[in-house]
Amino acid sequence: MNQQANTLQAVDVPRLKDIGLDNFAPYLMNRIMGRYNAHVRDDMVALGLSTPKMRALANLAIMDGILIGELAVYSVVEQSTLSRALDGLG
Repeated sequence: MNQQANTLQAVDVPRLKDIGLDNFAPYLMNRIMGRYNAHVRDDMVALGLSTPKMRALANLAIMDGILIGELAVYSVVEQSTLSRALDGLG
């Protein structure tokens, strides 16, 4: 186990300051999703939908019989937030 730990420590992992944000995938993915959300926000508001509602409806359109806990995971929304959002649809 110690040998494995030493091997992992010896790996030269680039630091964020060395690669920069423009080469850091999580940062780029977050920017892409931010732009997407901004793009669809006006359409969602016109339909009376929040982001949690839109995500839930999108998932329900392709998955049948899913439990709310699973729906929350797929929708990337806390279950309590999702529950309130779904109550608001009725």
